[in-house]
Amino acid sequence: MSRNKWIIISAVVGVISVSAFIFYYNNNQNLYSSVFSGTDKFGIREIYPTKLGGEEWFMNMQDPSGDPRFDPQATITKNPDGSYKITKQEVRMEVYPSAGYNQDQINTLNQRELTTKGYMQSPNDWKNVEMTGNVKLISSPSDDQFNWYNRGGRHIDSRPCEGTAYKSDVMYYFSGKTRFNKEQWFGKAYSFTSPKTVSSSSSIQGKWVGLKYIAYNFQQQNAEPAVRLQSWFDATNDGKWVKINDFIDSGQWGKQGGYCGGAADQIITWGGPIATFRWDYATNVDFKNLSVREIEPPPAP
Repeated sequence: MSRNKWIIISAVVGVISVSAFIFYYNNNQNLYSSVFSGTDKFGIREIYPTKLGGEEWFMNMQDPSGDPRFDPQATITKNPDGSYKITKQEVRMEVYPSAGYNQDQINTLNQRELTTKGYMQSPNDWKNVEMTGNVKLISSPSDDQFNWYNRGGRHIDSRPCEGTAYKSDVMYYFSGKTRFNKEQWFGKAYSFTSPKTVSSSSSIQGKWVGLKYIAYNFQQQNAEPAVRLQSWFDATNDGKWVKINDFIDSGQWGKQGGYCGGAADQIITWGGPIATFRWDYATNVDFKNLSVREIEPPPAP
C-alpha cells in the first residue's frame, strides 16, 4: 500500500476515534470527571476540575478559627489526630469567597434581577461549586442529615429573600438516605426530592466518611438554563467516591419564587456569598478537610 493511502487511512481512523471519544465524553459525566479530575491539597479526589483562576477555599487545619473566610459559629476543639470536634446541636459553618460577606453590597434580592446579574453580592460569589468534607458522627439522639449548600446569603427572618439555596442532604445519620432540597426564600419556601436509600448498611455512626455536594449551571438544548445537583459519598474514607444522587432543576420544581420577584418555579442560577456546612441534632461530630472550590462545569448532560 502506498504511503499516501496509509496517511489517508490513519487520518480517517483518527477522526473516527476523536468523534467517538467526544460522543462518549458528552454522554458520560463519570468519564469526564475521571479523566479531568485531580486531587486537592488534602489528597482528596476532585470530581470536577477547579475553574482556571476560580475561587477556592480550604480549611486551615492548623488554626481554622483564625481564618477570616470561615465562621463556624460554634466552639470547635482540636482532636489528638488533628481533626476538630463540635458538640453544638445546630451547626452552620459558613465559608466566604475572597470578597467576603458584606450584606451592604447586596443591592437587590429580586430574583429576576439576580438571574440577569448572575450573582447576589459579588461576581465571585459561590455558584458552580464542589463542596467536600470528612465527618465522623459520634452521637445523635435522632436521625437527621449532613447538609451542604450554597447560592445565597444569610438565612434570617429579617431578609428572607437573601436565604436562597440549593441544598444536599448528602447523607442521613442512621437511615442511609440522601435527597436534595431547594430553598426559594428563607422560612417556608422549601421543595424536596424524594429520599433515596444509598445502602442497607444505613448508619454512618462511629466512622469517617467523605461527603461531596456539587452544583453547576448548564444550557439545555432549547438554550434555556438549568442547574445540575450531585451528591457523592466515600463510605470508607479511602478515596472510593460513588455518586449517590443526581438531579436537574430545569423548572417546575418549587412554586414560591414569586414572593421574591421571580417566577413561581424560579431556577436559582445566581451565585451567593455564603457556602454552608450544616447539621442538626447531632451532639458530637468530628470533622476535617473541608473545602469549597469553584469548578469548571462539564458539558451539558
